[in-house]
Amino acid sequence: MSGDEFVVFILSLILSVTMWGKWLRLCISREDFGRARQLHIAGGLIPFIGLVLIFCVLRTYASYDVREDIVYLLFYTAFGCAWLALMTHVAGVCGLSFRDDWLERGNSSAAALGTGMLLGGAGAFAGANIGDGPGWWVVLVCALLSTGALFLCWWLYNSMSNAMEHILVERDFNSGVRLGSFLFAVGIIAGRSVAGDWTSLDATFADFARHAWLLIPYTVVIGFIDAKFNHPARSKVSI
Repeated sequence: MSGDEFVVFILSLILSVTMWGKWLRLCISREDFGRARQLHIAGGLIPFIGLVLIFCVLRTYASYDVREDIVYLLFYTAFGCAWLALMTHVAGVCGLSFRDDWLERGNSSAAALGTGMLLGGAGAFAGANIGDGPGWWVVLVCALLSTGALFLCWWLYNSMSNAMEHILVERDFNSGVRLGSFLFAVGIIAGRSVAGDWTSLDATFADFARHAWLLIPYTVVIGFIDAKFNHPARSKVSI
């Protein structure tokens, strides 16, 4: 492991332990019962599931020198863990607070949205690890592209359907499931768009544009359908 990889590894571990450690403490420190407690349990499990998804992709589709080296498997898994943690904070730009909406307010609709975002983010990061490349910075570039596409589609979807208001204010569970499922699908598609062997930065952008352009019309169509036909109503499972 080179010097810069060691630094990134340590930073990833610090971010992962600090941010996810705080999150897990919040998940287990509450004394709520019923559905609110179930949301806290889910809050502890979903990030772990996303991390398992990343590890499975690393173990099977990453560069051969990563698949066969436990140190590099741990390195990129820690990198992915920190990446997901950072995504939970960037989600605030789109209006979702994991701590306030998922845990403090016990909003099941926000939890459904957060679940889709985390799993979609895991898919976006996992795709950035598929194929051979010269170093960790390749994964960083590809993950920025795929994750950026996820947040862009989220913003566009909400601009058309006003889904975030239905989720956060009206607590419409179905709206949370729809947007969460949409983000999961976008994350998988965006991850596929950056997958493959690295040749150059220009080639990476070209491959990404060739595969990811469909996300824009896909988002427009789904956003239009949601705005036109899906009329939110307070769900019986909302809290």
